[in-house]
Amino acid sequence: MPLFQKYNLSVGSGRGSVQSFVSVGYLNQKGAVIETGFERFNVRANLRGDLHEKITMGWNLVGSYSQEQYAPTTGRDAIIGSALWADPREPVYNEDGTYNTYIGGQDGVFGTPNPVMELREMDRDRNAGNLLTNGYLQFCLSLRISEFKSSVNASIDNQSRKEFRPSYLAGRGFNNPPPREAYLNEWDTEVYNYATDQLLTYMVNLGEHDLTLMGGFSAPRGSSKEHLDFG
Repeated sequence: MPLFQKYNLSVGSGRGSVQSFVSVGYLNQKGAVIETGFERFNVRANLRGDLHEKITMGWNLVGSYSQEQYAPTTGRDAIIGSALWADPREPVYNEDGTYNTYIGGQDGVFGTPNPVMELREMDRDRNAGNLLTNGYLQFCLSLRISEFKSSVNASIDNQSRKEFRPSYLAGRGFNNPPPREAYLNEWDTEVYNYATDQLLTYMVNLGEHDLTLMGGFSAPRGSSKEHLDFG
């Protein structure tokens, strides 16, 4: 499979009184470290049309969803650091093909987890999804040149992370041979926001000058929830 893939498809239509546009995309990128990578799906849609000679409607949507398999690489006890500290005399695999679960730890050399085993046996996942949408109705009133626009906006953002380390892996850092106590860390958060907006615009010509008056009202709402589980 290629190290990097990116695809985009767009379709638009502008016939008659209705215009529409839809775009979808896909991205897949393998990480520089084994068993890591990033994958994303995204969509964008726009719709606009005249329901009447004085009434216009519109709808817009933008959304994406991503999945990531990651590995910590910052710090000397992370994957890259422990690989650099590992005893170079020790093999990654035993003669029977099984993992050498603990590298070093003797002759005054720090003992470290097998970085290849850790990357392939641990679950480290991050998922993210977000959606933003907006819909409106716009009325052209008969009072001079005036418009009234009513719109609704909503957004949803979801983030989650999971990390599971089985007991047969050596502990992070140095001189923590297996078996260790297994642990599972999970984190989830969801944020919802929505608002309704009412906007009135009045335009009048005063000879050599144009005057525009605008008044509006907005009612935003939002909520969020978070879940943490460490065990």
